[in-house]
Amino acid sequence: MGRIGEITRIERTDIDGDKVVLLTVDFGGNDVVTAPYMPQPGDDGLPLVGDTALVVELENDPGEYMGLAALDVAFAGQAGEGERYIRARDADGATVASVYLKSDGAILAGNENCSIELGADGAIKFENDSGYVELKSSGQVDINGRFTVDP
Repeated sequence: MGRIGEITRIERTDIDGDKVVLLTVDFGGNDVVTAPYMPQPGDDGLPLVGDTALVVELENDPGEYMGLAALDVAFAGQAGEGERYIRARDADGATVASVYLKSDGAILAGNENCSIELGADGAIKFENDSGYVELKSSGQVDINGRFTVDP
């Protein structure tokens, strides 16, 4: 049976030679469990303390739990169907960097200071507060709208 609670502690540790992440989850009323967290293989991302976790009790080992998912309930989500939006958060939960894989084939990445856009049409644009450089799908290069180089 799955249970939902608030993450109160996150710890990377080693158990019998296996590298694991342990989540301590509070279900309220002094009902607290610590469970290994199992994100998707190849996805090294940890939730924050205060996020919500889905924890299940193991059928073949009553009293033992496994953390299957974590959710930032304050974030409404950004990705549409078939898309993937990945973000890093600071200790307060604010997005500080993101990568957005869009369903049209475009890829957007950025942080507070700069962004990179790989267009579905093959265009590439780098931008920061000082300006931008864009390689258009035609091969033309545009620098801040003031200088262009044709292929």
